[in-house]
Amino acid sequence: MSDGRKISQVSLRGAIAREISRNAPLEKVVHERQLRNFTRRASAAAIFIQRVWRCFYVMKKVGKQLQEQWTALADSYDNQETVDWISSNLIRPFLFFTSSFTSHLNLNLASEGCLSVCFRILLQSINTADSGKNFCSQAVGTVEERSRWFSKQKS
Repeated sequence: MSDGRKISQVSLRGAIAREISRNAPLEKVVHERQLRNFTRRASAAAIFIQRVWRCFYVMKKVGKQLQEQWTALADSYDNQETVDWISSNLIRPFLFFTSSFTSHLNLNLASEGCLSVCFRILLQSINTADSGKNFCSQAVGTVEERSRWFSKQKS
């Protein structure tokens, strides 16, 4: 054999009958590193999928509980509540249920009649002459009421 084509032999375990080439341990190390990287990425992907699923499950559970509480609260409405009560206890949860974020959670709004209940209460509020109970008076009322209306609109 010529010297240029001769493969260098390295003994890694002392005196053995067969010597190992230099490239074999390097290839083994590279392969083990690739395997560790793949395992780490697969574990991270599994943890991410579990986190997304848990979030979906918890959001569905909490959304259902909030919808039940909202329905009970809306059923107890007696047209004596203030604008702040309507805004914080009626409108905010209603917007949560009807948002695109919760629409894929299958919160059955049509069968519960949430839409009709909410609009019925809003229409009763609008027909009230008392500005403390008229929901629309926040939008056209004093400067303080308008600022409260716009801040709630943005949140």
